[in-house]
Amino acid sequence: MKRTVLQRKNNALVAFTLILTFLALCGLTLLPNWAKLDWTNVFIICTIVFILESGLFFYLGFSIKGLMSKAKSVATICSTLVISYAIILLFAFLFNDNVVAVPFTLCALILSLLIESSRSGYLSNFAVVLLYFVSRVLFAEGNIDSQCLYILFAGTTMTLIASVTTNHHYRRMTYVYIGFGLGLVAVLIQSIVYFIYVEAFDLTALLIQWGYAFASGPISVMLMFLLVPILERVFNVVSDFRLAEISSTSAPLLKQLFQKAPGTFNHSLTVANYCEACAAAIGENTFLARACAYYHDIGKMKNHKYFYENQMGQANPHDSMTPEASVATIKSHVINGLAMAKEAKLPVEIQRAIVEHHGTMPIAYFYLKAKRYTDGELPVDNYCYDGLRPTSKISAILMICDACEAALRANQNKEEADIIVENVIKERELNKQFVNCDITFREIEIIKSTILATYQGVQHERILYTDVRVKK
Repeated sequence: MKRTVLQRKNNALVAFTLILTFLALCGLTLLPNWAKLDWTNVFIICTIVFILESGLFFYLGFSIKGLMSKAKSVATICSTLVISYAIILLFAFLFNDNVVAVPFTLCALILSLLIESSRSGYLSNFAVVLLYFVSRVLFAEGNIDSQCLYILFAGTTMTLIASVTTNHHYRRMTYVYIGFGLGLVAVLIQSIVYFIYVEAFDLTALLIQWGYAFASGPISVMLMFLLVPILERVFNVVSDFRLAEISSTSAPLLKQLFQKAPGTFNHSLTVANYCEACAAAIGENTFLARACAYYHDIGKMKNHKYFYENQMGQANPHDSMTPEASVATIKSHVINGLAMAKEAKLPVEIQRAIVEHHGTMPIAYFYLKAKRYTDGELPVDNYCYDGLRPTSKISAILMICDACEAALRANQNKEEADIIVENVIKERELNKQFVNCDITFREIEIIKSTILATYQGVQHERILYTDVRVKK
């Protein structure tokens, strides 16, 4: 029932967002041409906007799994569409309808970062460019001049280049190169369009147009850097930039974790190394994997002394507690971690990983302890975590790496490492922890071998340093 109510609410938000976007795009298209409007033009523009928007989200809904069930993703795409189109109109107005300086690739640059698909960036940007092209042709009374040809030619070509070169870069210089590359492509296209329509060659005019065209690339990248952080915060979506930012050990929650629970902090750092390596091995987002690993145990700050890695040789409070009380305390770190993540406004993907990293696994130590005090069989359900089973490959990786890191650290026997990792994975398969995510047996095998390779690297041997001091 609860799921149905949430789904209805999501569907209502998606429908409202799409209607609002339709009205905004129609209004932005019609407003600059107010003096030329008649009912025919209004009908044509509204029809074109409806077709473009419907076609865009119909395709994206089928090609990107679960997109239409995420209101924030739809809102992110719609907001970017409207903002990008408004900026195109603004630049055209500022440069007296000279579209050569217009940042046509802005929508593709933003969405290729914020939505995990280059298709969303390309198709959304193409829809914006096509709408602007059609409106220019319509209100120019059907005359396809050099400006219209440049819009269509440069818009489609630069959109494709921007959408396929943007994904998964976090180095700022990469985007400087992308901006310069887009500028050079714009110069080439402007040259072709100029010589198609030239009647009398004018070098000064051509150089000015080249300058405008080249500037459009860096301007697009500059506007992207300005708008992406705003959209991230407004819709709580993630880009590699934001993930790198919140994965810094100077982030507030991670600093608190280090101060209050240093054992858990160091455990999280090691788990992050395993998760990043595994994510890279199966083609998942390494930034998200590392961020999820850093924050998965932040809830342990609330009762840090109840977790063995933080006791540092001190008395174990669980020795004087009932197994049921111990289980409740251990399980609470998931609930507390989710509350902290929500308060800090961490991305939903990280919140989900916190909830799912133990799934519904039994807390074996305290279950076996309880059985020693009980005659006969003891139901295991009351000794299991209450979280959801992993719903993504990142959560599945985190679940495996978290348990393997703890087991390998406790055993400290490199000869048995492969058996330990195998047993951890088999135990989770036996408890059906991977039934809600699309991870494959082959990927699990890759994860296993990656963990072992990473562990061997962490546990490498070193030559014993001599006690003899050498004076220079």
